[in-house]
Amino acid sequence: MLIVVAGLFVAAGAIGWRPGEVWYRLHCGRNAVQSRDAEAAIQWLLPVLALAPENADTHFWLARAYRRRGEMPQVRRHLEQAATLGFSRMRLQREEWLALAQSGQMHESTPHLSDLLIDPGDDGPDICEAFVNGFFLTCRFHEGLELLDVWQAEFPQDAQPYLFRGRYLSFVGSTQDAAAAYRAALTRAPERSDFQLLLAKKLVELHEFDEASRLLRVILDKSPDNTEALEQWSECLLQQGRMDEVNVVVSRLLQREPQHVRARLTLARSLTFSGKVEDAIALAQAVVDERPYDVQAHYTLGMALRAGRRGTEAVSHFQFVETARTRLQAARRLIETVVTQEPDNVAARYEVGRTLLEYDAPEDGAGWLQSALDFDPRHQPSHAALAEYYTRRGNLQLAEQHRRQLIPSSGTGSNPG
Repeated sequence: MLIVVAGLFVAAGAIGWRPGEVWYRLHCGRNAVQSRDAEAAIQWLLPVLALAPENADTHFWLARAYRRRGEMPQVRRHLEQAATLGFSRMRLQREEWLALAQSGQMHESTPHLSDLLIDPGDDGPDICEAFVNGFFLTCRFHEGLELLDVWQAEFPQDAQPYLFRGRYLSFVGSTQDAAAAYRAALTRAPERSDFQLLLAKKLVELHEFDEASRLLRVILDKSPDNTEALEQWSECLLQQGRMDEVNVVVSRLLQREPQHVRARLTLARSLTFSGKVEDAIALAQAVVDERPYDVQAHYTLGMALRAGRRGTEAVSHFQFVETARTRLQAARRLIETVVTQEPDNVAARYEVGRTLLEYDAPEDGAGWLQSALDFDPRHQPSHAALAEYYTRRGNLQLAEQHRRQLIPSSGTGSNPG
């Protein structure tokens, strides 16, 4: 009899545990989403789909977690499922607007921003983050920075706006200010390894190696194979002249990612310092061939060539570096003009885009060219530059779309648009 009674209690416990587990997982998943830990949220929530497949809340919070990771097909799938299961249509509509904003579809999402901000509910930081991300993604920094100011003022303990401010300041070359923004973010969320890494990177650029090393050790103690942390650690060691340690770290990086660009360039610089000049030249030349816009690659190759007494060959690479420095400084001044005074200056947006295409960051350059077309859809130089860019990338469909917008130079042709 006791065995039977015990069995009944076990069965009852098993039956009662399932809703308890669903509630607990949903609670932890929702908290993880709100703490911006999308990976943990998804790990908590996915099992609930098997335990309680008709729970609409699960799909809503999974949609938000996937939105944080930028996985928009998954966002749409879970929003549709939540709608089928009877979740609030208004909340789903708002989440769709946030997904549009976060992915840079600002023409579709911006008309809804006022409504979202008038009645934000508990989603104020989420609204700000999605739209600031979208404005930055589409190079509408003037609008993004205005909303970023509101975000910081309304939620002073939220670390995330400092992340975006740091990214912007880093983009325009204000390294010291970017480091201060990342430090402010880390003060508010000291456990965030992404903030630790971003601050460490700026500290390496500022030659503040002691603090950078401390942060990188914290990251690598938790995640020994963190590729970005290993990259910064190798750069930190290289600038301190600790060549034996550099080679160990770079070897780890290249074992994980044999084509890792920064690791190959760091190894080339280390080989140059060690007198293995021909190996350094071959390594750096390969990167320049792959990435002709990469300023660091040209500089590394120039240094190796000069060390190998091939100074004549090095000249063109040093000239590239000097031209890039001049052009990028001019581009930063234009960015400041666009952000603070003339957001609709199409010529300035085009010039920034062309400069970034040729020196340093082609994807960013394409974004600036597209932003010029947002203000002037028929801007011929932008279409031409984007057609060339997408052709080089092998995206022939997009290249053709821009090529069709080009008006023939002769007076006899018809307008292809």
